[in-house]
Amino acid sequence: TTLRELRAFQRPNGGFAYWPASVNDSPYPSAFAMYVLALAKQRGFSIDESVMKKGLDYVRNVLRWEDKLPNYPYTSSTWASTKTLILYTLALLNAPEPAYYEYYMKNLERIPLFARASLLKAISASTRNKRMTDAIVNNLVNNIKVSPTSAHCEEPNVTGLEWCWSSNTRTTALLLEALLEADGFPDGVLPSKMVKWLLQRQHSGRWDNTQENAYVVHALATYYSKFERTEPHFTAEIRVAGDPILKRAFEGWDLKGYRIVRDLDEFQRNQELPVVASLDGVGTLFAGIRMTYHPTDAAAQSDEGIAIIKNMEPMRKEETRNGKTTFAAGSIVRVTLRVITPQARNFVVIDDPLPAGLEAINTSLKTESAELALGLNESHEMRSGYRWWGSFNHSEFHDDRVLLFADKLDGGVHTFSYLARATTYGKFAMPATYGEQMYEPEVFGRTSETSIEIK
Repeated sequence: TTLRELRAFQRPNGGFAYWPASVNDSPYPSAFAMYVLALAKQRGFSIDESVMKKGLDYVRNVLRWEDKLPNYPYTSSTWASTKTLILYTLALLNAPEPAYYEYYMKNLERIPLFARASLLKAISASTRNKRMTDAIVNNLVNNIKVSPTSAHCEEPNVTGLEWCWSSNTRTTALLLEALLEADGFPDGVLPSKMVKWLLQRQHSGRWDNTQENAYVVHALATYYSKFERTEPHFTAEIRVAGDPILKRAFEGWDLKGYRIVRDLDEFQRNQELPVVASLDGVGTLFAGIRMTYHPTDAAAQSDEGIAIIKNMEPMRKEETRNGKTTFAAGSIVRVTLRVITPQARNFVVIDDPLPAGLEAINTSLKTESAELALGLNESHEMRSGYRWWGSFNHSEFHDDRVLLFADKLDGGVHTFSYLARATTYGKFAMPATYGEQMYEPEVFGRTSETSIEIK
């Protein structure tokens, strides 16, 4: 929508509607429309002053409304997100309403992260009250979920935030921008991790909706102006245990990456190997290291951001043989995987190898009984064809393993069950089940290795 077209969405009371033909104004779209107009005016665009005046009168009235109005389905979280965005908009237009700042400061833990970030931006753009900004900065930084190579934010309570078009991508972008504006980061490490997370949310050159596109692009522009304004002119070097392994000169903007692969056997064993990346000159250096290895001993259970619990039991209790690792030949075994993550992850794969004596049963095949699948993963698309967003949404059955994939894995416990048939007598090694974020393999988890017996 262009600035000229925006006039068609404004109602006589100054508020904005979702559609030009609608007679009803909506508070949050109105707050967002005024925010966009304020940014446009700040950057020198010509704005219809009658539209601006009517809109400002409307949003000022919204600030004075009660948080419980029968005409609107908004929750207290919706109102907080709406009103703090209005406070920031008014601050941009040099018409702040600082009396409301103290109210939200007293209720900081009760409002969404998006609202806290908007409040910080309002204060940073107007009163610059250090006591308030310090308190909000500490609160926001403590709510950033950090992994080895990325960082993001998750709204703790999303009830009602659908009316504000909320998403964790948008919230992460706004927090990044707000903390950058308030100089809330001690260095560039945490913001660069948040930038990486935001860029990973991109699909085909865009984010999931116009709200995410607007907030992410604005946040990236703020990051760029703060950390990457200087044109690179430097020589970069990476040393491992004091030995230079990679050295390059960078002159001007360059998106090309450089890398080198070294065998671990080239370095001294049983010694710490400090890695130091340095630059001589001006500009920003981005460097990373990845290590691929395989344990020489039996793999032990590990939780590096993802915990996996595996349970196996015969479908019929009478077929149990001396515990859960011994099964009767010909019996059907139910394998249950529980995947636990303390925070949302993207693009997670779980690789569950099968012992040689078991064969996975793909119940989607016509050659298998449909009754076997009853009760398995009723909440997943594997049985019903529905794309389950927030858990495993794709599975693959192979001769030697079962693979699970999740485009988005919400924080919490995710359970997936499948069936296998005990086909061969003997004792068999059962390799560890392994899971990782495909684009951040530093976040992973596995079960311990064990063995089973089929009698």
